[in-house]
Amino acid sequence: MFSNPIRGFGGFGLMILHLLLTPCNADEGVELSPVVPVVSVVASSEAMLDLDYYTPQQEVEGDVFLFGSQTLQQVAAIWSDSFRELHPKVTLNIDCQGSETALPVIPDQRLLMGLMSRPLTSQEHADLEEKRGCRIAELVICHDAMGIIVHKSNPVQGFSDSAESAILTKMGATDIASKWSELNVADPLGSQPVNVLGPKKTSGTRRYLENRFLGAEADQRSVKEFSTRDELIQAVAQDPTSISLVSLSHGEPGDVRVVPVAGADGVLTSPTEANLQSSRYPLIRPLYLVVAVNGERLEDPLLRELLSYILSRSGQEDVIKDGFLPLTRAEVVAQEEKLGWSEVR
Repeated sequence: MFSNPIRGFGGFGLMILHLLLTPCNADEGVELSPVVPVVSVVASSEAMLDLDYYTPQQEVEGDVFLFGSQTLQQVAAIWSDSFRELHPKVTLNIDCQGSETALPVIPDQRLLMGLMSRPLTSQEHADLEEKRGCRIAELVICHDAMGIIVHKSNPVQGFSDSAESAILTKMGATDIASKWSELNVADPLGSQPVNVLGPKKTSGTRRYLENRFLGAEADQRSVKEFSTRDELIQAVAQDPTSISLVSLSHGEPGDVRVVPVAGADGVLTSPTEANLQSSRYPLIRPLYLVVAVNGERLEDPLLRELLSYILSRSGQEDVIKDGFLPLTRAEVVAQEEKLGWSEVR
């Protein structure tokens, strides 16, 4: 934790680029909205220069079902539009009501993929493999920068993110702070409670928030719930005692302050474009796609073509359109290995 009041950190310094996206197909029930990416398309594209564009290997048709993360709902719709231009006989059915809603349906025998904003636990992974009777591949498909947000009047300078203790751990202690003074914030705010706000429990982001903010005390502390990111940000903007954690994929949230975070080097770092590109900013989480693999290799033609698209430069450019950080070539190769693909597609 850091004690000196912050005078502001100059904003994100982002390259503003409005991406006018075409509406999603009506049968998918997802309407795309323009976003202002955290990292510019130009900078992200430079990081993908060694990725190949998608080239179809065969014509495919049929239905694929994508369930789960609301965070990934819009990029799934972008993938759908892009992929269907190349494979018009394919329908991607998207139902994103939260990462936790994906787990009950992944054992279904349909062509189904789970979208998750958190990793599976080892027990969840084992249970899914037992129910499906096959191997479960958990693919990283992009990265999401997260921001700790507080009221603009909150003077807290920053927070430390480490594996040893939760972010809201009291100064010089091991338990979680109840008042702002325990985070070295002076009165008048210091005597006030630390009110943690977050998304609903169906959200993988809620699990991420609880793990990072509260650690082992997550079950003992209340989190006030909100249905949407906008509602959550607005609530923090109206409550000086509140704190939350939100995705920065759509740019800097208005009316609140995004607090710098220190990683292993102990240096407070803001989520500027340069710090995100260099991975110096610590709160960058992977986002996942979970798929069943019958055998050592994923052989189903439709899923093979779709996942090849997602892991290609074409699919990763779609990721950038929704404000996320793309995979590197090494990360793509690692995901292909999980699918049993030794060849370079």
